[in-house]
Amino acid sequence: DRILSLLTPSGKLSAIAKSSRKEKSRLASGIEPLSVNDMVLFESKSDLYLVASAKSLVTFDNIIQDYERLEFSYEAMRLVSNASENLSEPEWFYLTEELLSGLNNLNISIDLVKGWFFGHYASLLGYELNVVSDVNSEPLKQDMTYRYDESNQGFADYGQNGNITSEHIKMMRLMSRHTIEKLALIGGVSAILPVCAQVLRQHAAVN
Repeated sequence: DRILSLLTPSGKLSAIAKSSRKEKSRLASGIEPLSVNDMVLFESKSDLYLVASAKSLVTFDNIIQDYERLEFSYEAMRLVSNASENLSEPEWFYLTEELLSGLNNLNISIDLVKGWFFGHYASLLGYELNVVSDVNSEPLKQDMTYRYDESNQGFADYGQNGNITSEHIKMMRLMSRHTIEKLALIGGVSAILPVCAQVLRQHAAVN
């Protein structure tokens, strides 16, 4: 038997797949990780649902070809799993589905995917990064540079000595509004993506 933790559009569920480790199990192919599956679940006498049938719809096989992508996929899913314990929202399912789809496309920068994920993760938890004004409520300016201020959870004005430019801020603003697929069409941004991902990770308070 296998105990499964399932992220669904209706929230997080736990289920048991009976005899799924057997060689000829009809469930085995439909309960693999890093995939979207169609399952029929029944209530049981325990707290676990019983998996009656399972069929794989989408498998993100390319992720396992890149260790960094694989490692991040599990890190992100752990974060979502913990967050969905206290905040059961359909958006967690769709966030994770898009994350895995982005990681599965090896032509998309992993820093873009990371930045997108951390930005939306923080937003779902209720503390979206302010990309309009700084920590003093002053509008962010084109000719200024900034640093991320963890204590105030926002951008602090550093004149010309900051590591965050208007280009970084523009990209982070786009990350909050668009899908990974659309963001991947933007050219000439590869150099700024690592800083964007780092800032959004800091804001999401992920060590």
